[in-house]
Amino acid sequence: MVAKFVNASTIDGYNPYRISRDGIDWEIVEPSDPWSHIGYWGDHQVIYLCKLLEISLNYQPERLKSMLSNKIFTYANVPYKIKGYDAIAINPKDTIDFDHELEASIKE
Repeated sequence: MVAKFVNASTIDGYNPYRISRDGIDWEIVEPSDPWSHIGYWGDHQVIYLCKLLEISLNYQPERLKSMLSNKIFTYANVPYKIKGYDAIAINPKDTIDFDHELEASIKE
């Protein structure tokens, strides 16, 4: 469970919309839907990971240590791209681009 949770995050700390047996889900921008938006956050990911690690250490103290020496961790590839500093400075409420081509490629 720890590996699945960590592997669902992105290199820049994005916490996916949902983790399931089939993989991860992310919110999709729908231009025709004014309520459609990208939820991009990492704040509660930290506490969830902390709790998973605490449980792991309580029940299997040596397991986590052994996991760290295996090549089982990675980052998720999601179709969100954080804009550069200059763009964020201009409009701090519009900080993410949704890459529709990447999303199609991932689905494929």
